[in-house]
Amino acid sequence: MGDVVLLCNVLAFLLAASQGLLMGASQKFKHYRAYHLQAEYELGSENVKEFDIRRKAILIAITLFSMLVYAQSPVKLELVSFKVITYQAEKGKLVEKLIPVTKVAPGDILEWRLRAKNTSTKKIKGVALIIPIPSQTYYLNDSASPLKVERNGDVVVIQPEFSFDGGRTYSRPPLFKKVKKVVDGKEIVKEVPVSPEEYTHARWVLEEMLPGETVEVFLRTVVR
Repeated sequence: MGDVVLLCNVLAFLLAASQGLLMGASQKFKHYRAYHLQAEYELGSENVKEFDIRRKAILIAITLFSMLVYAQSPVKLELVSFKVITYQAEKGKLVEKLIPVTKVAPGDILEWRLRAKNTSTKKIKGVALIIPIPSQTYYLNDSASPLKVERNGDVVVIQPEFSFDGGRTYSRPPLFKKVKKVVDGKEIVKEVPVSPEEYTHARWVLEEMLPGETVEVFLRTVVR
C-alpha cells in the first residue's frame, strides 16, 4: 500500500468539508476521504452562558466532536479529549486527573489522545499521525509525547514534528518563520523564531505500522 496520511482534526475537517479540501496534509501523502464523526460528550446550555460567541464554537467542537474514525482505512483511528485537573493529595502531593470535557474556561488544559490501530494483516508504510491544534487553544510547550515502537528487538523513538502554517510544512523545534520589516525606510525579510503558541499541527511519522499494531500519541493545549 502506498503512503497514508491520517488527519485527526475535527475542526479542520469540518471547515475543509465545506471548502472541498483536506487540510493538514503533506503533498507526498495520499489521504483517505471517508470519515465518521461520533459525539462523545454533550454540552449543557448552562455552560454556554460562561462564554462569548467566539469561544462557544470551540467549546462545542471540543465536547461534541471528540471522536474521529476513518471508515475506509485499514488503520482505525480514535481521537478523544479530556480536561486536565490538578489537586492536592496526601502530604501535599500534586496529582493530575483526566476528566470528560463538559465545560471549559480560559486557562484550562486539554489533553488530546490519538490511538491508531492497523486492523489489516499487512504492513502499512508511511503513516503520519496528525493532531491539529484548535485555533481557540494553543499548544502547551513540551507536552507532545514521543512515540516509542519496538522494531527488531530495538525501541525506536519518533519525535513529534510541528507546523505553524496550517499543516503545509513540518519541522522539529525550534521553528523559524520569515517576516517583513521596514528598516531605515527599506523593507527587509528577517527570520524569527516561532513561538509554540503559534503551532497549528503536530505530527508523528512512522515508516511502517505492523499488522495488528496499536500506537498512541498525545499532546496538550490551553484554552485561550
